[in-house]
Amino acid sequence: MSLSVSLRHRLGDFALDLAFEAPDGVTVLFGRSGSGKTSVINAVAGLMQPDAGRIAVAGRVLFDSAAGVSVPRWREVDDEPSAVRAAEDIGYPVVLKPPRAAGSVGVVTAETPRELGRAWAIARRARWGGGGGESVLVESLVGGATRTANL
Repeated sequence: MSLSVSLRHRLGDFALDLAFEAPDGVTVLFGRSGSGKTSVINAVAGLMQPDAGRIAVAGRVLFDSAAGVSVPRWREVDDEPSAVRAAEDIGYPVVLKPPRAAGSVGVVTAETPRELGRAWAIARRARWGGGGGESVLVESLVGGATRTANL
């Protein structure tokens, strides 16, 4: 799975500005402590949004600041305490949903930690294709108009 990364990001006094292409296979980042290795991994994993740049994996664009493309931060969790930790890490408001849901079945938002338990229960009970799943996706809420289309 090929990887294409070009990013710029400022963390306090540290400025990260890099670009690289990695072919299929194992990719290793190495460098001194504080050189930005973890920041690059976090950006590719969707845990940090760079100030500018483009990230694509196997041709699929995950982030492109010029085109306005950004995949929401997300985690797949198996229990409510993990959902709480994921929501705290991602930042409220969050959306919880079954990983294989279609349309808006089982999709619920939590604006605060108090709402997370109810959201967890709804997303966990949602059934698609004959059964609910063990895991739930917790992702950042992306603003804008809401539209659902079931085909």
